[in-house]
Amino acid sequence: MIEVVLIASATLGIVLYLQARFSAREIRRNRDRSLGSLVILERSDR
Repeated sequence: MIEVVLIASATLGIVLYLQARFSAREIRRNRDRSLGSLVILERSDR
């Protein structure tokens, strides 16, 4: 019984870790894109 709990918690931990890594990568990509568009908007303003 305790083996099932350990395997389940380990699997859940791995899934959450991978999800956090993926979402962090997405946030970083979106932030870079928004910074680039801000620079473009700033240049076209002049």
